[in-house]
Amino acid sequence: MAVKGITFMNKKFLILVIALQILVLIFMSAEREFILLFGKNVRLRTVPVDPYDPFRGEFVALNYDISFIQLDIIKDPTIDIESFNSPFYVLLKENEDGIWDIKNCSLTKPPNSELFIRGRIDRHSYYNDKYLHLKYGIEKFFVQQGKGLEIEKKARDKGNIRIPLEVNVAIGNSGIAVAKSMEWSPIGVGVEVLERPQLRNLSGRNERNSNSEMEPPIRKSPKIKLTLKNCSEKVLGIIILPDYASFELLSSERSTKNFIFRKTLNQNIKIQDSDLKLLKPQEKIDVIFDLADPRWFVKNKKNEYVEIGDISNDSWGNMIRIRYKSPLRKECNHLKHADITWYGTLKSPNVSVSGNID
Repeated sequence: MAVKGITFMNKKFLILVIALQILVLIFMSAEREFILLFGKNVRLRTVPVDPYDPFRGEFVALNYDISFIQLDIIKDPTIDIESFNSPFYVLLKENEDGIWDIKNCSLTKPPNSELFIRGRIDRHSYYNDKYLHLKYGIEKFFVQQGKGLEIEKKARDKGNIRIPLEVNVAIGNSGIAVAKSMEWSPIGVGVEVLERPQLRNLSGRNERNSNSEMEPPIRKSPKIKLTLKNCSEKVLGIIILPDYASFELLSSERSTKNFIFRKTLNQNIKIQDSDLKLLKPQEKIDVIFDLADPRWFVKNKKNEYVEIGDISNDSWGNMIRIRYKSPLRKECNHLKHADITWYGTLKSPNVSVSGNID
């Protein structure tokens, strides 16, 4: 009888556990539906990564612009790369193009008067000690069967152009986010390496094909072409300021080395109609970046600015990005085609200092 009683109690306990699990799932589903109905709507920019999971159905895997946070912009001194198990609260601000971006980050829940999204550090994708990689629970967006690969192909367009996805997200008062829908950015961006550096040999000297003194200087840093493409169905204006004032080079969040570039973004320039380039649908504009140019030099350990290839050009893991940033809309109201101009920021794909594209 005692054995039967124990067995009966085990069955009751098992039923209770299953019932609690079902209740938790029902609560989570109801919470998501409530956020979808009453949450604050924001738009986040992202790039697809991997379109298929055989265990959960077809989806688009996403990395957001706000997934990587530079430690030096965080005002909370208690945050560091060891805070793996703590929830993070990322305060958001809206940019000119309607995309929301990072305002600040805290381990303490902000007041409800602030708009914030809750995330956690992804400890399995740690690259360097300058960035935190956060996940927000919206990294997988499920789509109809057969659509995942189609989205992945469109995201890469034709050739080397990447078209970012913009995800409409609802955020609840607690910071929990639910992805609602996706749409394509009107502007795509691509990079092409025009000239690769010659890699160093094991002795630390650059390889040469000949000992002739008449040979041209050996290239130590890559020469890169950045392309901006109008991927929409209407004419769009893109503002390209003189002297590369619309661009800056950044050390990639995935780089094993952190590069500090000499040239920083400076848009204190009077914008002219000649700076605005009208692009028809599918039309492109190219900008060349020669990293041997002193304007793109980086700081070494002696706080001197040197060519990036002098520091490292032989590792896939040392990567950079090129960021385009338009002027503010209010600074362009006097332009003839200000009403059809695209305003916002775009980051290029990763380019390694050795001349490879991620």
